[in-house]
Amino acid sequence: MKKLPEKPTLQILLVDDHWMVRDGLKIMLKTLKEKYCFKITEAENGTQAVEKVSKTDFHLILLDYQMPDMDGAAVAQKILAINPLIKILALSNYNELTNVEKMMAAGAHGYILKNIGRADLLSAIRTVMDGGTYYSNAVYAKLFEARQRNWQNVTLSSRELEVLQLIAQGKTSSQIAKQLSLEKSTIDSHRSHLLSKFDVKNTVALLKAAFERGLLK
Repeated sequence: MKKLPEKPTLQILLVDDHWMVRDGLKIMLKTLKEKYCFKITEAENGTQAVEKVSKTDFHLILLDYQMPDMDGAAVAQKILAINPLIKILALSNYNELTNVEKMMAAGAHGYILKNIGRADLLSAIRTVMDGGTYYSNAVYAKLFEARQRNWQNVTLSSRELEVLQLIAQGKTSSQIAKQLSLEKSTIDSHRSHLLSKFDVKNTVALLKAAFERGLLK
């Protein structure tokens, strides 16, 4: 991956089977010239995109989800297998949750709709190039709704609830194991299951999710 200078020159690959979409994106990118210098390459399908990635060190791929030869998720996997440092922003006309989840599972760094505005496109590029994840507002809303539904469907055993309450008291796994006369490995397993059930990555997010569902006072 090339290091970015003070005014970054980004090698961008636009992948979409509709030339009007590619032209629209090129025009919009040119309006961001005060923030970035862009070197833009185009591909009209997934096969072309993979071939171009194998020959050029791109910084960012704007990747359509629906293409005639293969979907965006398959293309993203092939691209990242060639160069795992490339950033990928998925493009779509639609915000179907299944498509979003497939793209993110394939390694995409964001999912934006094709009606994105200039300011949001700039935010998306900045966010993913800085190592973050970006979603268009409508996509984020869908993901948030899905997470809310998942939280509502969470069921805990009496032991998991007990462990959760002790975690909320700030107790370590060793302390909880001693209090409940269990092995520390058993408590660690309960912690892991709780994180998985609430679809969170750490204890802070776990406690926040549990509080929001009324499981903690």
